[in-house]
Amino acid sequence: MYYIAEIGKNSNGDLSRCELLLYAAARAGANAVRFAHFSLLDSVHEDALSPSAERAWSLKLELPFLEENLFASEEYRTILGWCAELGIDFVGTPWDLSSLEMFAACGVTHFKVNSLNAYNAPLLSRVLQVATRTYLSTGGLSERQVCKLCTGVPLRDHNVVLMHAVTAYPAPVSVINMRALETLRRYHPVVGYSSNDILDTSAPAAYAMGATVLDKHLHLTDSDFPAHRASVSVARFAELVAHLEEFSATLGRPTKQESRGEMANRDVLAKGLVLAHDVPAGALISPDDLALQLPPKGVLAESWHDVVGARASRDLTRGSYLFSSDVTARPTDKGYRGDDHGNSLGERGLVPGTRGVVVRLKDIEEMTAGRDFDYVEVHYAAGDLDKPDTCRDYDLDLVVHLPEYASGVLLDLCSYDEALRRYSIEVINRVMDKARGLKRHFARCTGDVRFVVHPGALTYPKLLDDPSQQYDLFADSMRRLDTSGLHILIENMTPFAWFIDGDWSPRQGQTNSFMEPQAMAEFLGEHMYSMCLDLCHAKLYCNHAGIELSAYMRTVKPFVQHIHFSDCTGIDGEGIQVSDGEINWSEVCEIFADYEYGWTPEIWNGHHDHGSKFCEAHRRLADEFRQYWKAQGLVREPTELST
Repeated sequence: MYYIAEIGKNSNGDLSRCELLLYAAARAGANAVRFAHFSLLDSVHEDALSPSAERAWSLKLELPFLEENLFASEEYRTILGWCAELGIDFVGTPWDLSSLEMFAACGVTHFKVNSLNAYNAPLLSRVLQVATRTYLSTGGLSERQVCKLCTGVPLRDHNVVLMHAVTAYPAPVSVINMRALETLRRYHPVVGYSSNDILDTSAPAAYAMGATVLDKHLHLTDSDFPAHRASVSVARFAELVAHLEEFSATLGRPTKQESRGEMANRDVLAKGLVLAHDVPAGALISPDDLALQLPPKGVLAESWHDVVGARASRDLTRGSYLFSSDVTARPTDKGYRGDDHGNSLGERGLVPGTRGVVVRLKDIEEMTAGRDFDYVEVHYAAGDLDKPDTCRDYDLDLVVHLPEYASGVLLDLCSYDEALRRYSIEVINRVMDKARGLKRHFARCTGDVRFVVHPGALTYPKLLDDPSQQYDLFADSMRRLDTSGLHILIENMTPFAWFIDGDWSPRQGQTNSFMEPQAMAEFLGEHMYSMCLDLCHAKLYCNHAGIELSAYMRTVKPFVQHIHFSDCTGIDGEGIQVSDGEINWSEVCEIFADYEYGWTPEIWNGHHDHGSKFCEAHRRLADEFRQYWKAQGLVREPTELST
């Protein structure tokens, strides 16, 4: 939502008061401030200015703006300067052509045409000529009149927002009729709401009906006597903005997705398939052969109907978890196929660089046996810190990922809590020492051990007021770490992180920094660090910030020497299987066609079912690259691929 604070009327020509209102409105969340201007001689017939003037039914004519004090053109220029300093827009509402030309001469480019001037053809035509954006109010107009207006004026050829309004001050709930926004959208695609009410519910209703702009009269405090009857205080406006942003976030997106917190709950409380009876190899699996128990480790309960009627690929023992490799095709050779190619990672040579898998030290064999990986990425967990590392020798390369928690504490190398930051440094130093010790067990690890670092930067439940120190704090933390023998890879963070606080109920916090691509690139360049690009985290941030993932990737690519990959939805739906979410993988393939480093899949619960989801992620990534190479007209066979 774009918020316009109308402060001109309540400024009443007082520049000092206007300055207070302007800065207060900006702090409260306004994107623009609005001022109306008129010329009595141009806007009002001279007969109407006489004391005895009457309107219909012999009632005395009272012009509500007659006593209003206006700013001079030089004062508007001063206000425009203040707006530029604050980074907010100035919107002018001219009642007549001379007022319009005065605004334009001052440098105003955003205009609102009030509903009483909607059929002022010369004024509207001139506004559309000079404006870069126009807000056109429809208060008091019927659908027939709106249709005639939109048919007669080429609004679609200009940057116009068609505004719903009710010209009553304050407007009662009985006449607001926010569904009129649906009607306006039939005639013009971009709509907003000019609020002449003082209700708490109208703004969320307008947003829900498609309004993208809210225009509201503002005064400083409730002790003031506002000049406009539908004006609200700055404090109430700030609450309105906060509530509407929350309402917007609550509405979300037209998709049903599973959040990371829900995934964490499912990891504890969901059920998997367990053998209720012995089943000999080749036998059909019946419903009676299966039980549902938590925690899920192999095939999940959602695959019940796929498994029932399939054949056991080996002798299955009562009480054991069912894995996809335990199941072969159904007799009809349709539906669930089990894991008949579960160890395949896709054709070699399709994906540039090397391929790896996330492991704990205890499950390296389970994750790598029979699979053509180049490296393992050892993720240390809190429970590993106080135990000696037990590891046999492998013909693999090595990457190490620091733990996120230690003794129930979420580690944070850029925390404003100095005690937490020192503790994080201490723990991560211990893990770095473990990483150096692991190197001798991995034959292909011939240089420095690649070490993935999460900066931290997380707070709960809200963001920091000023996170600007976090990059400096992180740099200081890195200087205190013993990074000898390690190739540091700084990972980009996700905007909405989940805290697991010792129970099964995760809480969502927010990340303050190490997300914006340009800031990441500048930090990495200044301190000569490489980057672990988490594609899922990057896309979630792009969705949250409204930027393109392709631009994000190009900005940080010069520093990327390791990739975590999975798909995602929304702003916190992470760890989804490749091509099941919102990432445009053809863009990933294009930008990283000449990439030469590692790809690690981070599919949520990918370690379940013997890591079959990790293998599937590699296969799907290979398929995406195959399609990319084919679209480029390059030879499909991996041994002949070139860029």
